[in-house]
Amino acid sequence: MTQRSTHHATFVIEQTYSASPERVFNAWAYPAAKGRWFVGPDEWKKSDHVLDFRVGGRECLSGGPPGGPVHFFDGTYRDIVPNQRIIYEYDMHLDEKRISVSLATVELEPAGTGTRLIFTEQGAFLDGYDSAADREHGTRELLANLEKELRGETAEESSEREIVSTRVLDFPRELVFNAWSDPDRLAQWWGPKGFTNTFQEFDLKPGGTWRLSCTAPTAPTIRTTASLSRSRGPNGWCSIIFRARNSG
Repeated sequence: MTQRSTHHATFVIEQTYSASPERVFNAWAYPAAKGRWFVGPDEWKKSDHVLDFRVGGRECLSGGPPGGPVHFFDGTYRDIVPNQRIIYEYDMHLDEKRISVSLATVELEPAGTGTRLIFTEQGAFLDGYDSAADREHGTRELLANLEKELRGETAEESSEREIVSTRVLDFPRELVFNAWSDPDRLAQWWGPKGFTNTFQEFDLKPGGTWRLSCTAPTAPTIRTTASLSRSRGPNGWCSIIFRARNSG
């Protein structure tokens, strides 16, 4: 017999975009636009995306890794104020099991020439199949996808600017992860040879930021700001995903 449990939790994510509230709203409202960013990882198999964006309308899609399980999203829109607010309720299923029931609110506020988005989810997570922390993590990844959509960065355009480097290291995974997650260790090897690294900020968590300066006697200072969208380890899978911007 399955042991039943219910965990209630709320999380709030705030994100600022350079696009206007109207453009951000339209990225939620139009099926073609939302279908480009409201998706799982690239390797997942995906179903057709159904979006009936009106009060009482439904949104459905499913996807999952090859071989399963299938993650199924089934939502209903409860309140829509153009360019200002979207409220919907949704169930998540893992194959045939309902794993959560949630109420989500998207608020859009002008922020200069851009938009401040406030996403609030109030959820009931069922029978231990999912958690608020994992749901927040997945939502942050979706909102990062939304930023790419608003910037007009399609998958093909992004791949043209992508650099992939691989290296097999003969060290335990935990030790390698610590070399990235400990700022004192990271400062010893990050950046060009001969440069000295100084961290002004280091917050290794989803939504966190690191800022550092790389200096050398005969070269301009390189300043790096990175925004973290995933950080987890060392047990299970290990990954750190961040978006970095360098300046002189």
